[in-house]
Amino acid sequence: MNSTQPSLRLTFQLKPKAMHIHDASTFDVLATPVPTVWRGENAVAYNGIASFEEDGDTHEYSLVDGVAYYTRRPGGKATATESGCLPSHVVPPIDTVLSAIHDARTATYLLPPGHADSKCPGGSMLVFPFAGEDYVLCSRLSSSNWFQDDGFQIFGSHLDIDVKYEQSAPTIVPRRDASSVAAACGSVSFERRIALSVSNMVKRSLLEWGHRSLRAEETEFSFGDVVNAITGDDDSTCKCKGKRRACVFVAGLKSYKDYGLTDDDPANYFGDTLDLTSTWVGTSGPLEGSMGSNYLYETCDGALTVVVEKVLDLLGNCPPKPGRASLAYQGSNYSNPKLDKDFASAQAAYASNISAVLCSKNHTGLNTIQAAVYSLAAAVIPHKSPLNDGVVEYQSCAKGLDMDKFAGTSNSTFYVSGLNHVDTSFRNGDSLFSDSKRPVKWFECLL
Repeated sequence: MNSTQPSLRLTFQLKPKAMHIHDASTFDVLATPVPTVWRGENAVAYNGIASFEEDGDTHEYSLVDGVAYYTRRPGGKATATESGCLPSHVVPPIDTVLSAIHDARTATYLLPPGHADSKCPGGSMLVFPFAGEDYVLCSRLSSSNWFQDDGFQIFGSHLDIDVKYEQSAPTIVPRRDASSVAAACGSVSFERRIALSVSNMVKRSLLEWGHRSLRAEETEFSFGDVVNAITGDDDSTCKCKGKRRACVFVAGLKSYKDYGLTDDDPANYFGDTLDLTSTWVGTSGPLEGSMGSNYLYETCDGALTVVVEKVLDLLGNCPPKPGRASLAYQGSNYSNPKLDKDFASAQAAYASNISAVLCSKNHTGLNTIQAAVYSLAAAVIPHKSPLNDGVVEYQSCAKGLDMDKFAGTSNSTFYVSGLNHVDTSFRNGDSLFSDSKRPVKWFECLL
């Protein structure tokens, strides 16, 4: 089966800096076909591998038989000093992208005459939706055979992918400890495997692309924004909507310097008043408190028989510091009447004055070294709701606000995301394929 299926070299071009991976805006993914059976029929899955160089180290990511692996080699040496598996949700969805292409339709009619020819050979411009976003697909005419494509290109608002067919590619093999690793992280679950007809579809002739375009000419889509993006007419990028204004970032816990949130403000950081035109933007604030503080209290009181060290490191050591102590959950046995009253006052001010909010319903977050700790915290801390960012619950972050205003897209003023707690501090950039994990874009679009 492999001999009839193309291996693919996908060259990613990432546009926003917040999406760069290991500080790289461009990288290659080599994907090789693997025969499989899906629902009793022959089908194809893809293994993949990509590597990055950063600060002299080589970072390698691979997907083999549905399990994702990570390896770091210091100084590019063959000996790995760090390796492991990755949660399945962080794997780039090569299979599902190719499956989405099967439903592509023409976009030629969206452009003035001749514009499609300038971007795509023969005017074979197709459009398809994937993961909540729209993409344009163009075939690439072979330099040696007019009737054969060499690959295709995918254009989006945030990234472009140049796909070439590889005549030969190395076999991507699992690590020696693959079985134990797979047990720890699990396998990637695909909604559907690629049927042979779909895999063959991406290696079609230019005439077939044109036939598909003609057949779907009258199909109605609203792909104007992404088409404008690739033709240079895009005006949808986020820009300052008015006069530039200073931003004051007020950090929460884990901030080791005090810049004025006390009665003593020697640096005059805030001054005496806030201008009436000020905009208050909140991110993952614990307006009812955090059960992480209660967990720390119970640990320090000796009430827990089993304490997870990594979570304790995240929350702080005993005894609880004043900042952590002040976040004991409202109305709980570790709170007190004064603290409950302070929470109520803060909630009233929050609901009356907040302009935009980022909260989270899911702790999985972005693919970072901290992600595992926040997933562990979500499992260990006795949260009142499974909808949390690992430390703060959605209901606490949105306390006093109209939850009907929240939406899971980055252009929402009230943004309910799939980020963990540290991701909401803009330290880890944005997701490539999930609009529910783009805090930087969200904040830029608010300005």
